[in-house]
Amino acid sequence: MGRRYIGASIKRVEDPKVLTGSTSYVDDITPSGTAYLSLVRSPYAHAIIKKIEFQAAERERILAAVSGRDLAKSVKPIPLFVTPPGVKKRQIFPLAIDKVLYVGHAVAALVSSSKYEAEDVSELVSVDYDVLPPVTNVEDAIREDAPILFNEWGDNVAYSMKEEAGDVEKAFREADFLFSEKLRVQRQYGAPIEPRGVVASYDPGNSYLTVWSSTQWPHVLRTVLSETLSIPENKIRVIAPDVGGGFGSKQDIYPEEVLVPYLAIKLGRPVKWFATRSEDIVATSHAREQIHFVEIAVRKDGVILGLKDRILADIGAYHVMSIGAQQVTAATMTGPYRIRNCLVELSCIVTNKTPAGAYRGFGQPKSTFVLERVLDLVANEMGLDSAEIRLRNFIQSKEFPYTTAFGLTYDSGRYDECLRKALKLVNYEKFRMEQAKLREAGRKIGLGISFYVETGGLGPSRLFGGRGIKYYSGHEYCTLRIDPSGKIVVLSGLSPQGQGTATTLAQVCADELGVDVDDVTVIHGDTEMVPYGFGTWGSRGAALGAASVLMNTRKLKEKMSGIVAHHFGVGVDEVEFDEGLFHVRARTDQTMSLTDVVKLAYTGHDLPEGMEPGLEAGSFYDPPEITASYAAHIATVEVDVEVGKVNILGYAIVHDAGTVINPMLVEGQVHGGVAQGVAGALFEELVYNKDGSLLTPTLIDYLIPTSMDLPSMVIEHLDTPSPFNPLGIKGIGEGGAIGPPAAIANAIADALGPTGRFVTETGMNGEKLWNLLRR
Repeated sequence: MGRRYIGASIKRVEDPKVLTGSTSYVDDITPSGTAYLSLVRSPYAHAIIKKIEFQAAERERILAAVSGRDLAKSVKPIPLFVTPPGVKKRQIFPLAIDKVLYVGHAVAALVSSSKYEAEDVSELVSVDYDVLPPVTNVEDAIREDAPILFNEWGDNVAYSMKEEAGDVEKAFREADFLFSEKLRVQRQYGAPIEPRGVVASYDPGNSYLTVWSSTQWPHVLRTVLSETLSIPENKIRVIAPDVGGGFGSKQDIYPEEVLVPYLAIKLGRPVKWFATRSEDIVATSHAREQIHFVEIAVRKDGVILGLKDRILADIGAYHVMSIGAQQVTAATMTGPYRIRNCLVELSCIVTNKTPAGAYRGFGQPKSTFVLERVLDLVANEMGLDSAEIRLRNFIQSKEFPYTTAFGLTYDSGRYDECLRKALKLVNYEKFRMEQAKLREAGRKIGLGISFYVETGGLGPSRLFGGRGIKYYSGHEYCTLRIDPSGKIVVLSGLSPQGQGTATTLAQVCADELGVDVDDVTVIHGDTEMVPYGFGTWGSRGAALGAASVLMNTRKLKEKMSGIVAHHFGVGVDEVEFDEGLFHVRARTDQTMSLTDVVKLAYTGHDLPEGMEPGLEAGSFYDPPEITASYAAHIATVEVDVEVGKVNILGYAIVHDAGTVINPMLVEGQVHGGVAQGVAGALFEELVYNKDGSLLTPTLIDYLIPTSMDLPSMVIEHLDTPSPFNPLGIKGIGEGGAIGPPAAIANAIADALGPTGRFVTETGMNGEKLWNLLRR
């Protein structure tokens, strides 16, 4: 059967709604009689709550005032999602009860009939604090005399693990060259264009709760609400309407998502909360911040014999998703290379900062930066070419499927070809010759390489011998229905935030059933309408969602083939399907269109004995393994030493996402990911002072790059289908963000010559670069 849509760059079916302003985001939803929630947040990073007084606020006709102690009588704690063996647990309530742990920690909730009134009366609440000394960086937090966030723990280490593969000590003894370095990745915030928001309405007559949230996983939120509010799930409806970006930061369960429904039930009227940008920055999960103490053992020909890494991960005040990304960093430290002897020690440290959570790349930008930066440092020290040291250590195509030292199975790949193709895109040898001439003229031009593997489409991971991430299965469910007119409805448990998922699922469905893509409607994001799914995150949308659609189309084609066979009095094995037409093999006069078969299915006439009428199928797709896309990123930069500025001259990407459903959408994902990667490489950083106050609380201080700061990108594709996916698909949603921090850091270092040896952190903004240049 020929394919009209898979592999075609058709326009997104979601776009007309966006372009005509017909979208409906959380802040557009205001049921009649809505009241507004405002939160009193701590100005201190670490303090005992001695007393909260609401009297002044209550004189202003507020509808409700709730403290943490009040709430704990009615609401159960929010469950932790990532709990590997040995992790220390803490109870997470929507409001602080006895102690605040970071600036912005919510201590009280007030509800008023207008948004502005709610904000005004929250300022009338009096909170008496006993301020404690805070700890704001991981190296201070692990000292014996450090302030302790959770006294019952005895220290600030939430989780630690040590994993060794192979014979590391032997590798280091036999190495010709040993290298060590301390590397740092800065703290960031996802900054989706739409801040977080929640609306809830309660129907007391039917004991039915409806919640609208800008979440990435509405079914998971429904499950948590059932647990925390003690309401059966069949009495809760969660809707993720149009969501303006998530990037992992909305893949969490936040206090407001429990508070707003609780207050709607308590008051018997709708309640709404929508964050301001400055509130979103302090109240939405942070990510990335780690320190790595890495050692590498290398043979004189550049072959890596062994690797050691001690990781200190700053997880802030610890929340639902704080541990997961850190484990992924540790598990992916070997990258695309044949490193069989490795030792990783991971410590997840709590500090008095906003809790850490998921962000695009989920741990992999950190491991990629550290490994790729170290490779360039080693190559420079040994007098090797930065491309050649990678080529000498790549996993080879014949070795796939390849299981890494830490238990991740990579499905397929052509790493050598990918890097060589990227080098050709930038005319590598010519660049090196021109670079030498420009250096003589005083210009500092550099080239940096980054190569990574993006693990996605969560499957039954065996990393760390099964002791790794354990929260939700990788499966995804979908229902597919052909209605009596022959039009198709796909009900998906995915919950996208702008990825174009409805388009890609419709393309797969249309190809498989031989219909026009406009005949397919995809519905998602409403727990009352769609089957239980785990939402959109972890580059799983196409890999899992499209596979589930494929399974359903095959089920329905099998049923329809049975109807056709019965109608013509032939065996099912004689019926073939192509381009929307069923026909009996070798009998050109015995054909039926899909629409004609659908009519038979719904009228119930002329059906095989025992066959039920209608055409509807549901399927779980549970992947056998992760998918492992990969890419080479090469950045070329010029460093202006007079002003401490990095200008990106060019950016080339060669990536392999397996079978590509829609090349245009894939390139869009890459463009957006690179933009966030550039932000992490040069612009964004959440900075705290020693008192635990955030010094970058607005977008004036937290610098997000504009289109003027981003490079033109040259993108080329490889297509190595995954043997673990029925369509050969690999994930692509996070990859663009993984490569740039390492590629740009390596390019800056290359441009600076000997001084580049000191490029050991991401977030090389003007201040850091200026200080580096004056070492």
